Amino acid sequence: MAAIDTMPVGPERDRVQIEWEYATSFNRLQSLIAVIGGALGLTEMQIDAVWTAALDL
Repeated sequence: MAAIDTMPVGPERDRVQIEWEYATSFNRLQSLIAVIGGALGLTEMQIDAVWTAALDL
């Protein structure tokens, strides 16, 4: 939520917030993942590494 809160107020932020709050699953290629990763300052490579590590949980 902290990453979403840093986004400019508007329709994209609203869409991302709704997706984040109500999603029952996430897909690595989902645009939400890129948006949140970018807001956290992560590169695509770092997002891939986090995603791969999460698969082992």
